[in-house]
Amino acid sequence: MPVVRGTYTVYTVHPNDTLYTIANRLGSNVPGVLHINGIFPPFLEPQGIYPGQWVIAPVPDSINAQSRVLYVVQPGDTLHGIAQDFSIPLQNLINANPQLANADGLQSFQLIEVPIHVFAVSTGDSLFNISQALGVSAQVIIQLNQRRPGFSPTVLPAGYGLLVP
Repeated sequence: MPVVRGTYTVYTVHPNDTLYTIANRLGSNVPGVLHINGIFPPFLEPQGIYPGQWVIAPVPDSINAQSRVLYVVQPGDTLHGIAQDFSIPLQNLINANPQLANADGLQSFQLIEVPIHVFAVSTGDSLFNISQALGVSAQVIIQLNQRRPGFSPTVLPAGYGLLVP
């Protein structure tokens, strides 16, 4: 039950996006996006992504000692709204992005760091045992992942990347 290392980008699906265009835009690859989002039969078909969903894309060659999660800012996003969407205190988001403290506002498609992690589900994991191991409520994990393709609180395929605080 590990928190995975490396850099991951959370991207909001737009109309006409495909897994290929998302992976290409984020400097990732389709197999990595498929795997971490649990987009494989019988759970979900590759065309099963919809506008408004969050897709996680691993950033290749980003092996480092920490886990980093970046978020692609969407038009109309605010720091307060992003903090709410990720179930984190606003101050934690500001602390992770000190350059934003004095900024006039967020720029659409800007990358900001979100102080959360990606957790790799192992065979036999359940939402209950993951929440217990991490010391966080299952409800917070559900809230963080409810916009993700392939997410089900009752069926977590091995390799699925859960967003966790």
